[in-house]
Amino acid sequence: MIKKIRLLPLSIAIMSLILGVRIVDFSFGVKEALAQTAAPKQQSKLVEKAGKKVKKPARKAKSPRLLSSMPTREEIEYLEKLSQRRQQLDRRARALNDRERLLKALELRITERTNTLRKIEQTINAALKRHDLMKKA
Repeated sequence: MIKKIRLLPLSIAIMSLILGVRIVDFSFGVKEALAQTAAPKQQSKLVEKAGKKVKKPARKAKSPRLLSSMPTREEIEYLEKLSQRRQQLDRRARALNDRERLLKALELRITERTNTLRKIEQTINAALKRHDLMKKA
């Protein structure tokens, strides 16, 4: 006998499994980040202990901060610039939407005007035909 598979419990089980995998992946990522920050310090200590004049590995100009919760001044300035740019883009989008609405309204007015002009043309043509018929009669 085949039982019906219920979709909601199945989806909850799958989502909880995915969440567990992500949590484990995050915890390993944190351990790796801590190991990376500790590795240069340990390496410099080993170089000092050996008493050799070995060049230390060159550090990058700006190494990314891995686990810091406080943003730097540069990051704050960058985020402020991004915020200002977002505001400019929002203003531009509103202006474009306004222009689009105006164009649609103008297009509607033009079509209405052309329709009324066509009706006027038809009435004039009908009046001219009647006038010509009256002259012939």
